[in-house]
Formats: sequence, structure tokens, C-alpha cells
Amino acid sequence: MTPMDLEQAIVDSTPEQLPALIGLLATLTAKAQVKLMTGQVPVTREAEDLLTVSDVAKRLSLSAYTVYELCRKGLIPSRKCGKSVRIAPSALADYLVKQGD
Repeated sequence: MTPMDLEQAIVDSTPEQLPALIGLLATLTAKAQVKLMTGQVPVTREAEDLLTVSDVAKRLSLSAYTVYELCRKGLIPSRKCGKSVRIAPSALADYLVKQGD
């Protein structure tokens, strides 16, 4: 991804989508700084609150059914928690960036 791709992702994002994008950029910045200092990319576990399908549907202005379908097809990475589906904000941000391509 080039700086122009990142800039376009920002331009294409709605105000509701920007916090997830900013969070992803902050995480990537931290990992890059650790790699510069140590020569290794840190392995981190996501410590972010997972989103419900309803949360994602509202952010994307889509129906819950459409979000379920995007998850089922693997277009939005998701996790099953019992019968529920949860989506990491970073996974949603990645999906949105890919939609800008």
C-alpha cells in the first residue's frame, strides 16, 4: 500500500469509519517503530472490543443480512462466539481499505 492509497482511504471513509482507520494506522505505526528499534515485528494479540453485526451494519449503512453474507464469504473476517458473529474493528478497517482499491 502506498501513501496515496492511505490518503485515498481517508478521503473515501465516512466520519463513522475514521476511528477504526485511525486505530489501525496507530497500530501499524507502533509495529513499524518496534521493528526499527529491534529489527523484529512484534507479535501482539488484539485487545480491541469486537463489534456486533448490528454495529457494523450501522457503520456501513447496510442491512444485518448483508453483513452476515460478507462475513460468510470471508470478505469481512469475523469470529463466531457461540451463535453470534463478532468483527474486530481492524478487520472492518481492512475491508474498507480494500473497498477503496
